[in-house]
Amino acid sequence: MKTRSGASSEKIVSPPKKKRKSEGSGIDVEPPNDVRDEGISSTLILREQSRKGKGKLGRLAGLLDLPIDVLFEIFGRLRPYELLKLARMTKEFRRMLMHRSSTTVWRSALESIPGLPPCPPEMTEPQWVNLVFDPHCHFCFTTGVRNAEWKLRVRICGKCAKEHMRDVHHLNIVETLIPHRPAKRYRREYLHQDFEKVRAQYEALKGEEERSAFVAQRGQYLQAVSKHAVLCEIWAKEQTQDRSIELQRMRDDRRAAIISKLTDLGWGFEIESIQYPECLEEHKLVNKPARLTDRVWKNIEQPMLEFMQKMRGERLRREHAALVIERKRTAIKILRAYKNGRLPCTELLPEPVDFCDFPPVKAILEKPSEVEVTEASFSDIVSTLPTMIEDWKRDVHQRLNVTIESRKFSQIFMPMGCPDYGDWEDDDDIPSMSEDEFQTKLNLATTVFQCRGCRNDYAGFSDYSDNSDDSDFGCLDVNLLFYPGVLGHTCLTRAQHSLWFSPYTASQKDDSTRLLYHSRNRTKWSSKYLYLDKVLSERAAAVIRAAGQDPKTATVQQMDTLDTYFACRDCLKYSRSSISPVFGWRDMIKHHAENHSLSATTPFTTMTAAEAESSRTEEEPDITLEPELGIASFADLMRRHSSTAKTPKVPKIYLCVQCRDLPEEREATSLTLMLEHLTRHDIEEPELNRHYYIQYGASPINDRLPVGTFVRFPLKSSTA
Repeated sequence: MKTRSGASSEKIVSPPKKKRKSEGSGIDVEPPNDVRDEGISSTLILREQSRKGKGKLGRLAGLLDLPIDVLFEIFGRLRPYELLKLARMTKEFRRMLMHRSSTTVWRSALESIPGLPPCPPEMTEPQWVNLVFDPHCHFCFTTGVRNAEWKLRVRICGKCAKEHMRDVHHLNIVETLIPHRPAKRYRREYLHQDFEKVRAQYEALKGEEERSAFVAQRGQYLQAVSKHAVLCEIWAKEQTQDRSIELQRMRDDRRAAIISKLTDLGWGFEIESIQYPECLEEHKLVNKPARLTDRVWKNIEQPMLEFMQKMRGERLRREHAALVIERKRTAIKILRAYKNGRLPCTELLPEPVDFCDFPPVKAILEKPSEVEVTEASFSDIVSTLPTMIEDWKRDVHQRLNVTIESRKFSQIFMPMGCPDYGDWEDDDDIPSMSEDEFQTKLNLATTVFQCRGCRNDYAGFSDYSDNSDDSDFGCLDVNLLFYPGVLGHTCLTRAQHSLWFSPYTASQKDDSTRLLYHSRNRTKWSSKYLYLDKVLSERAAAVIRAAGQDPKTATVQQMDTLDTYFACRDCLKYSRSSISPVFGWRDMIKHHAENHSLSATTPFTTMTAAEAESSRTEEEPDITLEPELGIASFADLMRRHSSTAKTPKVPKIYLCVQCRDLPEEREATSLTLMLEHLTRHDIEEPELNRHYYIQYGASPINDRLPVGTFVRFPLKSSTA
C-alpha cells in the first residue's frame, strides 16, 4: 500500500527488546544480618552472587576460590595504588574491595607507605588512595595531572580549572568558609561546587547563633585541612626527591651494565676515550631508568656497537687533528724564515692561519698519520711561496672589493663642493666604476677607513648609510686607516676568544691561532670590520685643499711627502697668547674629528716645517678660561677634547722579529718598550729590520715636527 507521497505503507517492525537479567544476578550492598552476626564475611555472599550467570572467567578469577582470609592477606600486601587498580579491573574485584568489610585491607596497604599522612575523616580510604596516587583529573579524567591540590582535596587539570574554579580578590563570608588556593595577582581560587554546597548549608540556617556556630565549625575544619595539607605537601616533596634518587640509581645500574657488556666485547679503550660533546651516559639507550636484562641487551646491542664504531672514528679524527696542529709548528718555521728574510716589511704578508690554509701547505699538513712530516717536507713549496702569496693577496683585494660597494664608493669620494656631489637620489643612479677606477680611488688620500673592531664611538662616526655627518660632537678616539696600510690592520686578523671550543680542533693548542698575551686569537684575514667613513673623507678633502692639492687626484703617498703642516684656527679662540698646536695632515684630520663639530668647516693655517720650527715655543697656550665648561687650564682643555697634550703620543708601531708569528707575539709597541723587550732575548745592541721591525701599514714617523709641537702666531719667516 502506498501513501499519497508514494512511500510504502508497510509497517516498520522494531527489533525485539533484550531480555533483562534476572534480579537474582544482582548484589546486595548490605549482607544479611544473620551472616554478619555469625561472623562470616559478607564477601562470601558477594562471591557466590558474582558467579551466577557468568560465562568464561578470566585468569584472575581463580583468586575468588581462595579463602577470604587468604585473599585479604594477599590484598593487604599490595601497595595502595596497585589495590586501587585491582579494584577497577573487574566487577567482581570491585564488589569485593569496595565493600565496607575490606576497610582493613585498604588501611593495611596505606600503612605500608612510610610517612604518608593519615586518611582525612571526611574521605574513605579508596577516595584517599585515588587522590594521593592516581594522576588523573577528577573532573574530565585526563591523565598526567601530577600535582594534587591538597587543600581542595582534588586533582584538576588546567582546562577544568577554568571551568570549575572561581577566582576573587576579596572573599565574602561564605568564601571564607571553604578551602582556597593562591591565584595570580594576589587573588584567591576555590572550587565552585564547594562554594555552592557551603552556601546552601549557610543559607539554610535561620538564627544568628546557628550561623555563628557553623562559621566556627568551618573555621576549625579549614584549620585542620590546612595542617593536613602542609603534611601532604612535605610528604609529596620527599616522595619526588626519593623517586628522583631511585630513577638515577636505576640509570646508573643500567649504564654500568652496558659498559660491562661493551668492555667484554673489547670496547673498553674506546669508552675511556670518549670526549665532549659526545657522551655515553647521555645516549638514549643508556640513560633510561630500566633494568638491563638479557632480552633488552639483545635488542640494543647492535645500536650500541654502531655508536662505539662512531666513537672510534671520532677518536681517530681527534688524534689526526692533534697531529695536524703539531705539524703546523713546522710549517710556521718555514713562514717565519720567509717573512724575516724580507725586512723591512713593505708588503702585506699572510698570517700563520692563512699560510696553513694554502692548498699545497694544507695537503702536507693533512697527510696520513703514519707519514712523518718535517721541514724537508716543505722544501718543494718554498720556491713557489711568492706565487702563492701573490694569489692570496689578489684574493684579499677581491674580498675587500666585495665588502666595499663600488656604487656607494664612487659617491663617497666625490669631494664636497663638486657640482655632482649628492645629486643622486637613488643607488641605481650612481654610476658604477671599472676595476682600474676602483683601484685609483683606493689610493686617494680621501679614502679613509674605520674599523668597527677597535673604534671608540662617542657620537659621531658610522657607515655611509647612517648619514651621521650632522653630529655636533667628535669621537673619543679616531684611528685613521688608509690604503694599502689598512690591509695590515690588526683587527682584520684577530678574533675574540670563544667561550666554547671544539675538541677536534683544540684551538687552545694551535700555534697558528694561539696568542698568549692577547684577549684575541689569530684568525684568517677578513674585511668584515672595515667600512668607509664619509665624514672623515670630507674632512680629509678639506685638509687636502688647504694644502693646495686636488682631492680628486692626491694620493696618500703624495700627501706624506708634502712639506706642509697645519694649525687649527678654532683652537686659537681659546688662546690669548696666540699659541696653537701644529699637526701633519693625518693628525690634522684626527684632531678635527676628535675635538670639533663634525658638521662645521674648520679653517686651517698651513706652514712649512721650517716656518713651524722658527715659530716653535715650549710655552703652553694662555687660554681663555671657561670655568662653567670645566676649562680652568690648557690641560683641562686637552682632556675635555681628548686632544694631543703637550706630551706627544708615542707611536706604537714596533714588533719583535724573534716573536714574529709565534704564540708569544705581542701587539705593536713603542720603541722604548721594544728595546726593553729585546733584552729578554739577550739582545743588547738591537738593530732595526734585524731584531725588530716597523709594522706594515704604520703611519710614517715625522722626526722633524713630532706630535705635540706648539707655535706662536704670527709665524716668523724662515731663515733657512
